Amino acid sequence: MGPPARCRRAGPLERGQTRRKSSTGKRPKGPNGFRCGARGSRVTLYLDTSSLVKLYVAEPGSEAVRKLVDAATIVATSSIAYTETRAALARRRRERVLRPKAFASAKKTLETEWSQYLTVEMTSALCRQAGEFAEHYRLRAYDSMHLAAFAEVAREAGVRETRFSSFDDALNRAAHSLRRTLTRAR
Repeated sequence: MGPPARCRRAGPLERGQTRRKSSTGKRPKGPNGFRCGARGSRVTLYLDTSSLVKLYVAEPGSEAVRKLVDAATIVATSSIAYTETRAALARRRRERVLRPKAFASAKKTLETEWSQYLTVEMTSALCRQAGEFAEHYRLRAYDSMHLAAFAEVAREAGVRETRFSSFDDALNRAAHSLRRTLTRAR
C-alpha cells in the first residue's frame, strides 16, 4: 500500500484502495468516488487495536465502532494492529470467549478485510516518535506506537478530517492532546 515510510495523503489515494464498504451501502459517493461521511465530508478514522478487535468480536462497543467505520471514508491503523488483533482473537479463543467456528470466522474476515485499511508501517522515525510519546504521555509501548501512527495519518489526511478510536482512556486523552497540538501547528 504505497511507500512504507509514510501513509499517502488523502487526496491522491486511489479509489477503493483503503476505504471499507459501508454495511448499509446508502451513503452517497463524493467527487472522487469515495463514500462521504454524514456531512458529505471525507473523514479518516484511525482505529487502535482495542477498537479494531470490536469489528471481529461482538462485545461492548462493537456497534459504536461499526458506526464510526460506516461514517468514515478511510479507515487507518498501524501495521502492528494486525499482530495485536490476531493475538487478541487467539486469547479470546483460549479463554473460550470465542467458539472454534467464531474464531475461524473472525480470523478469515480479518484476513479478507486487512488490505482495505490504510496501514501505517512503523518506520524507525515513527518508533522514535513513539518513544517520545511514551515518555510525554506516559503510555505503554504499543499505545505510543498507535499514537505515532495516528499523528502521521492526521498530518497526511488533515487533522480536522481525522478521528481517533480507542477503548483505552490514557490513549484517548493523549490523542486528544496531540490533536490540539497538531491543530495549532497547522
